[in-house]
Amino acid sequence: MNTRTETWIIEILSQITNYPNDLNIVRTTDNLGVLLTLTSNPLDAGLVIGRNGDVLHSIRILARLLGKKDGERINIV
Repeated sequence: MNTRTETWIIEILSQITNYPNDLNIVRTTDNLGVLLTLTSNPLDAGLVIGRNGDVLHSIRILARLLGKKDGERINIV
């Protein structure tokens, strides 16, 4: 089951990657919050991370805001 945050991340990254079917998010919940582990095709790693990590950093910020709206503390690795 994908949450709104996970669905949004997949939707955004599907638009910028060459292999969108290889995108996967694993959700782990503990006492610190929700950890989303993102995996992609190795050929898309540079596109997902972005120059100086800018793409991934932006996605992390927006995912945290979406999570906060749902009462969750979200981290992405």
